[in-house]
Amino acid sequence: MIPEINQEFQMLPLSSLCSVFVDGDWIESSDISTSGIRIIQTGNIGVGRLLEKSDKARYISEETFARLNCKPLQTKDLLICRLADPIGRCIQVPDWLAGSVTSVDVVIIRCREDIVRPRYLMHMMNTREMLHHVNSLTQGTTRGRVSRIKLGEVLIPIPTSLDSQDRILEIIEACENTISCTEETIHKMEMIREGMLNDLLTYGVDENGNLNHAAAEWPERRLVDLTRHIVDCPHDTPKYSNSGILIARTSDIKEGRFDTLNARRVDQATYHERIQRLEPEANDVILTREAPVGEAFIIPNDTRVCMGQRVVLIRCNSDLILPEFLLLFIYSKQFRKIIYEKSAGTTNPHLNVRDIRDLAVPTPEIQEQEKIIGQYQSVMNRIDAEMVSLQKYTDIKLGLMTDFLTGLKRVPQSPAADVEVTA
Repeated sequence: MIPEINQEFQMLPLSSLCSVFVDGDWIESSDISTSGIRIIQTGNIGVGRLLEKSDKARYISEETFARLNCKPLQTKDLLICRLADPIGRCIQVPDWLAGSVTSVDVVIIRCREDIVRPRYLMHMMNTREMLHHVNSLTQGTTRGRVSRIKLGEVLIPIPTSLDSQDRILEIIEACENTISCTEETIHKMEMIREGMLNDLLTYGVDENGNLNHAAAEWPERRLVDLTRHIVDCPHDTPKYSNSGILIARTSDIKEGRFDTLNARRVDQATYHERIQRLEPEANDVILTREAPVGEAFIIPNDTRVCMGQRVVLIRCNSDLILPEFLLLFIYSKQFRKIIYEKSAGTTNPHLNVRDIRDLAVPTPEIQEQEKIIGQYQSVMNRIDAEMVSLQKYTDIKLGLMTDFLTGLKRVPQSPAADVEVTA
């Protein structure tokens, strides 16, 4: 339920705030073409932002547009998605997509601007409380969706004054600007990180920790000769438990990290069944060999984990190769090339255990491996620090949205410039 509001706000049904409140167009797959008028699909609608996927963009022809009597979208229109988590998420149509169309599972809203600012309503719909409330109204067991009628009946807290809405928007969007700047910083640093990884594994570092200017001449050894164990996973799906030991599934391994927050768990008995070949230890590398191929992470200290399907456990011989260096190699262009060559012509890219055992890995001396790892980690530490800041700014924004947009906090009389946004 939406919290009670203070006297500066009024509760109005969503549909009463709109001059247009209709579903998008019923567009069949046979209506879609490779060019023409853009379709904004449910997958393009994020929480307050357009998720642009240019390689997956869909269109309809002008003839189809006329035949279906489609509704062209206008700048300032809001789109609310009626299905897929989180149900009720909302975006504003950007200027460059004016004239496009959207699908029937999306509600098109054109605000009555004498009552509500479109971006105020967008932020309101994207509060945690409102998304939770809309989700509670969904129907359907396999693919829940909220009906347009029920969505229109949702009560929205609206400041009685448009000036109050404007002041709230200034504060919320000041937070958004900070978040956008932090995201841009992270993006730039990720590009630096990718370039540095390639340079470090191409040139190596000298005794002073600087890049060598000549390509490194390191011996290549088979991975099996650099490791103590390479063990395949059990080839079955375990029975999951609400508590217990973490299980490393391919879907939870990405960009060198293991998503422990969303990872599934297994009970003690299932854990023991899955470690018969080898019990994973701290500093072991777990590599995905299919769906997707080539993601990996290092098991942290004090973390118990067992293998899911389509992964391999690698225990390095630390006298020859450090697990952190192996992880860098796994994310290098050289390894991506190996994956491509092994998977060329297949619909399901994968590596089998024999491929992994025979991988040719360039191996500098341990001392140089340590320097390479240190150089790379310095950039990763900066990225991690920015990621922490990004999460803090995001939490601040969500808190302000809850406080202001649900009326729990009075609208400030001072301009947004006087509101400090800090992490």
